[in-house]
Amino acid sequence: MSKQKIASLSHYIDLLLDAICLVDAEGFFVDVSAGCERVFGYTRDELIGRNIRELIHPDDLEPTMATADRVLKGQPVTFFENRYIRKDGSVAHIMWSARWAEQDKLRVAVARNISERKHVEAKQHAMYSISEAVHAADNIEQLTANISHAVSSILPGLKLSITHQDGTADLADLTVNCTHNGRLDAADQALFEFINTQVAIAVERHQLLAKLKHLALYDELTGLPNRSLFNDRLDSALKRKQRSGGSLTILYIDLDGFKAINDTWGHEAGDIVLKQVAIRLQDSVRSADTVARLAGDEFVILLEGDGPAHSPWVVAEKIVCNVEQPIRVAEAELRVLPSIGLANFPTDALDATALLRHADHAMYKAKKTRNQYIYPPSPACN
Repeated sequence: MSKQKIASLSHYIDLLLDAICLVDAEGFFVDVSAGCERVFGYTRDELIGRNIRELIHPDDLEPTMATADRVLKGQPVTFFENRYIRKDGSVAHIMWSARWAEQDKLRVAVARNISERKHVEAKQHAMYSISEAVHAADNIEQLTANISHAVSSILPGLKLSITHQDGTADLADLTVNCTHNGRLDAADQALFEFINTQVAIAVERHQLLAKLKHLALYDELTGLPNRSLFNDRLDSALKRKQRSGGSLTILYIDLDGFKAINDTWGHEAGDIVLKQVAIRLQDSVRSADTVARLAGDEFVILLEGDGPAHSPWVVAEKIVCNVEQPIRVAEAELRVLPSIGLANFPTDALDATALLRHADHAMYKAKKTRNQYIYPPSPACN
């Protein structure tokens, strides 16, 4: 190919989507191809004579200058990435390849705008980060902190607010609000809206998982732990007692007269009675004790306390006194009486199954003999 034909190739350089830049040792543009306007938003005439430092994103200035020094020392650079401020104020992600032309005392660089690719990557990263952040959260404060940390590197300036309508730390009925404190170009605005949507979806998914977990471990009617959660807590308590010594007691409770309420007043009235009994049982013990509903009108309590004030007999008497009080349903005052069976570790049994069986048998004995274990009620109930 003749030199004349080779020289004519320069007329086609302006067709390149990338920008070819000639920069002197001080960082001033000496010449650029027409592609610079597609990459930087400036025309050729607007860039020539301007220092490249003026266009570099402030956060990327230091590493960019360090890379430029390497090029000046004769070390070719490929696939270097940084950000530039375009003429319209938007941020462009640029990939560079550059070398030093000693004979001309110029840096010869090719710049490619990779902003679209970077935003696609940012969306993918946002999805992964938000998903991980939500998965690790147990409450609103942790959820907000985790997501804010996850998206801060993706979109600096983003502010996340997740609140509950009642001001509690419950993960139900959350309000998600994402704001940004800076000016966003079209691409960043799209990313912001994407993150906002993903956060809302992730929070909704977290709420659903929390609800399913609650349903798996708690009684839907009374809100008390169910049989599964009670068994877990009993197993854990037994292991602690076996290691460190001490005792624990199970109180197995059945409500005398409950079937008559269901038959006479209906299941809605029965549900009201069960919920009120659940409250009274919890009021009869300490917060550290476990009150659970096993099924129907059967409840069970795990006591780990020591001392006279926390004696199982004292607690049982308190339960009888509290539960036997009338429960108002519509215009009626309904009453149930608890039959209580007690089982102690290690006196009565050494494992969970045997303890529950012993307490169950004791409860049925109390019911059969109409003894309620201390029935009729003591004067303290009157």
